Amino acid sequence: MHATMMIGRLLLAATTCLIFGGCTIPLFEHPLESPDAATVPHELFGVYKQIDGPDNVSHYVHVGPAGGETPAGMFRFLSISQPLDGLTPLKATQGFALATRVGEFHIMQIPVFSPIKRDSGPQIDRDSWDGSAVAGYIMMRLRVHANGIEMSYIDSLFMESAVENGSVRGTVERTETTHVITVPNDDGELVETAIPESKTDAITITADPHSLLSFVRKNIEEGLFSQSPIKFQRND
Repeated sequence: MHATMMIGRLLLAATTCLIFGGCTIPLFEHPLESPDAATVPHELFGVYKQIDGPDNVSHYVHVGPAGGETPAGMFRFLSISQPLDGLTPLKATQGFALATRVGEFHIMQIPVFSPIKRDSGPQIDRDSWDGSAVAGYIMMRLRVHANGIEMSYIDSLFMESAVENGSVRGTVERTETTHVITVPNDDGELVETAIPESKTDAITITADPHSLLSFVRKNIEEGLFSQSPIKFQRND
């Protein structure tokens, strides 16, 4: 599966990757803790406005209780991006998440659901809960302040390397291709040269919750997440 910003660009990037491909966001088979046993972080509840996004879009996120048949540790989000050109319709995405406290951070885990239709791709946008359709989770790191949130996306290259060196259990799927180009040699003659290319198609983390939590704790400030967070201001 191509795993590949609950808020802003992260959800947009993740959704685009999930539906159209072209980039690789690690997909975790297991969350850090059971959705039934997780603690809902009520300090996250509220309305936020992205303050470092593009100038032509206003982006708001509402975080609140999930209700219904959702597991006790899950909460719900609604992301709304409103273009400012007066012509383009707004885009709304809703879904579920759980958050695990790790030191001063919350690790937010958003379930990715299997496609409803055979010809569609995995999806984050979901208005009702179906645990049997969860194909995995994407993760991001939150630092909560009194007046807002800083969100950092996971570093795919770091995760890819961690799988390959055995730091965390998982798989990396690649497509190897060769491009033939024509270049001049030392004598000025045109010759064909083969250029190999490797593309990462999917990163799937299969580690169990206990091992995964240990890995996250060890690397939470050491390369696992981007050091350039996206910022959201409370707008309640």
